[in-house]
Amino acid sequence: MFSSVRTRLTVWYIGVLALVLIAFSVGVFITLKRSLYAQLDSDLKSTAESTSASLVRATATGKDLQLSATDELNDHIGPDQSAGIFDNDGRAIAENPDLIGVRVQLPDVSIRGKPIYLYNLNQGSGRRIVVKRFILNSPPGVFFLVISQPLDELLTSLRTIRLVLLLGTFGGLVLAGLGGSFLARRSLLPVARMTEQARRMSAENLELRLPVGNVRDELGNLAATFNELLGRLDASLSQQRRFMADASHELRTPLSVMRTAISVTLEHERDVEEYRDALEIMD
Repeated sequence: MFSSVRTRLTVWYIGVLALVLIAFSVGVFITLKRSLYAQLDSDLKSTAESTSASLVRATATGKDLQLSATDELNDHIGPDQSAGIFDNDGRAIAENPDLIGVRVQLPDVSIRGKPIYLYNLNQGSGRRIVVKRFILNSPPGVFFLVISQPLDELLTSLRTIRLVLLLGTFGGLVLAGLGGSFLARRSLLPVARMTEQARRMSAENLELRLPVGNVRDELGNLAATFNELLGRLDASLSQQRRFMADASHELRTPLSVMRTAISVTLEHERDVEEYRDALEIMD
């Protein structure tokens, strides 16, 4: 299967392009994945910052904490998000579940000391959660805002991107295979023509020459060099033929004399001296 130069060239071309496309696709996918996660995290952090800041301003005017917390969650939290505000003891001040009823929980104590914290929670397809720690002056204390958003939309986008990259890579390789095979066939066409011409050559028709397409490329240079070799061989064989013809002509006369002498000598019975004379004539 791989004995053909055209096949090997096509396979190598597809293989190199496959490595390039796979590396490019993996790089694009990783970059887009990080970008989508970074955008999601940025949006969650921005929502947590604005919600907590609004709650601090609202309670500073003497508004009821639970009522203010409920209003701020209703104003800032999206329908696909769930959120809750908790005090330092873990008691829920206000909650805002998402459309399917998912509620948030206050994380363990180990991460409560951080001003803002992001992590993943696997529930089905997974959720991204941000925890914002903030301080209120009225009533005084440390509180926590927890916002959770499902990763369904992000994962769907990643699956779509992955499918597009896979189809693009596969389609690119198919087109590259067809194009590579066509280019290899066109590039090696002079070789096929030279091969056919070489099959018709023999010692009797060395005047034939290989077709030279483009003398400036490697194949044309090869054909021209081979034609020069054929010319030298033709000249050498022609010289040998002339030598053989001249030698045959030079030998023809002595042989005729010898044949005549032998015929004349054998016509009659002769003595030893006559045979000796005949042999001396042929010597």
